[in-house]
Amino acid sequence: MGALPHFNPDDDTDPLPAEVVRLRTLIASADALLICTPEYAGDLPGSFKNLLDWTVGGVEISDKPVGWVNASVAPTGAAGAHAALRTVLGYTGARIVDPAAVHIPVPRDAIAPSGTITDPASRAALTGAITTLLSAARAHH
Repeated sequence: MGALPHFNPDDDTDPLPAEVVRLRTLIASADALLICTPEYAGDLPGSFKNLLDWTVGGVEISDKPVGWVNASVAPTGAAGAHAALRTVLGYTGARIVDPAAVHIPVPRDAIAPSGTITDPASRAALTGAITTLLSAARAHH
């Protein structure tokens, strides 16, 4: 993500920067996309929005099953990032799998020092979202 150039629609022409080609190739080869991003200042982090901007107008995400998980301890539950993902992915033509586009509240004390979520309810919710997205991907093929 850090190697992607700043998106400019005038630069979205061949030859594309190598990192953009790599990004688009990885997305095109995936059966589905599961996005997990934090919320920053009430929205998507700028660098992640830049990544998504490089996919708007392309065919890589079009009709591909997509879900996202916003695991947040904030009282708003990453609502801004959740809404922004829905908006931007709508422009890409992604097939948003609503049951796999979820907010999972994760209390800070439910995260081990290793970063692993230890709360069984949070883990079950995450497993449910992933299983739903995988089912949508299988049904898509």
